[in-house]
This record gives sequence, structure tokens and C-alpha cells, in this order.
Amino acid sequence: MTDRELLTAGSRLQLLNEIEQAYYAAQVKQVDEETFTIGEAYNGDKSLAPEKGSVFQITLYGQDAVYYFSARVMATYREEDDDCYVFSYPVQMHRHQRRSHARVPYHLHVNFWPLDKARQMLSQIIVSGDDIPLEDSRWGKGLIDDLHSRMPSIQGITLDLSGGGLRMVTLEPVRRQERLLIQICLDERGRQFFLLEGRITRTNLLAIGNWKRYRVGVAFINISRGMQERIIRHIFRIMRKRV
Repeated sequence: MTDRELLTAGSRLQLLNEIEQAYYAAQVKQVDEETFTIGEAYNGDKSLAPEKGSVFQITLYGQDAVYYFSARVMATYREEDDDCYVFSYPVQMHRHQRRSHARVPYHLHVNFWPLDKARQMLSQIIVSGDDIPLEDSRWGKGLIDDLHSRMPSIQGITLDLSGGGLRMVTLEPVRRQERLLIQICLDERGRQFFLLEGRITRTNLLAIGNWKRYRVGVAFINISRGMQERIIRHIFRIMRKRV
């Protein structure tokens, strides 16, 4: 399938607001040789008003893959009661199959805990009775700090990251098949944290004399499609910056 067959009237897109690090959903209204036009983009009740000349990172969802591209706002106009935005047609689209996991070398500090013990501690922190999903962004710095104060974490540095898991190096030994609660931050400004469940798939000792480290492979478990897509989009942002 060609790019021209992918981006058509009715295609559903997500536009990244770089300032908020939030995605806004929009639908393509029309496409021509050099541009495509969308209606208003929304994130919940909030609408996005792209300014002429601004460039957006955009996600297009196909039947068997996700596509990523950049586009510039060429013009804006109003049609009946709907604001419309004309974008330049993408020069190139990056394709990622949903059933596979693109892996990118990426160094990121992570914290993790044994899953069962961490879940018990979280149940004590959330005293309101709210069942906040682990991936929910409401696990902000305050709640994360509370967890750290009650139960010190093990620290690691990632070697690479994908939508399906990560590899990291840690100072402390861990067991294969052990389940972890992992704190990860996908916001470059360090403001938005997520808690993910993972299972250790492999572990290797790295030793030179008295120097010891452990290389650990982790597969994410019970991860939602939405969270997986968020990680994949983050990976493609990293890849685009390295081009």
C-alpha cells in the first residue's frame, strides 16, 4: 500500500502538542496532490488550534501498522461551524507494524520494585478507594515520591527500549521470571511518570575483576494498547531526532 492510499479522506490522525506532550485526535477531510485538510483536533474536551507555519508530529493508524510523519500547517479557514487546517503532504512516512516491536538504543534511568510487594504498598498509599491503573498519568511525582519513601527502589539504566519491553543494566542481581513494577518517564522534562508491570526474561552477569553489573531483559506484561502506542511514538520521536 502506498502513502497516497494510506492518507485519505476519513483517515484518523493524532497530532502531538509538543508543549503539553499530549495527543489530539483529528480526522482528514480532504486530500490533494500537495496538501491534506483536517477538521478540529480534540483531546477530551480540549481543542487544538494549530497556527500557520507550525510543524506537527502526526500519527496515522492503518489496518496493520502505525505510520509517523511530520507536516507543516499551510493555511487555516472556517467551514460552517468547523475550523479547518491545511497541512503540507508528508515527504516521508515511517512505518511500524503493530505486531512487532521497534527497538531503539536508549539510555534512561529507571526505578523498579518486586511487583507483589509494590502492589501491597500502593494499596496503602491510595487511601481514597480509587483504583488508579498503573499506567495512569495521575501517578505523578507526589505519589511516586510517596512510594519511594515507603519502599526504596532498585535502580537501573536502560540499554534499549521497545513497545514490548526493555533491556537494562543494574547493580543488584535479579531472578529470571521475577515480576517487577517499573517506573518509567517518557517526558523529556521529567514531569510525567508511568508505572508498568514487567517480567524478567533473561539476566547475565557482567564482571571484570571486582566490577560487577547485571544485564537484564524485561518484557512488559498487562500493558494496554494505548500505553504501548505511547512508547512506540516516543521511540519514533527519538529516531527522528537522530536522523
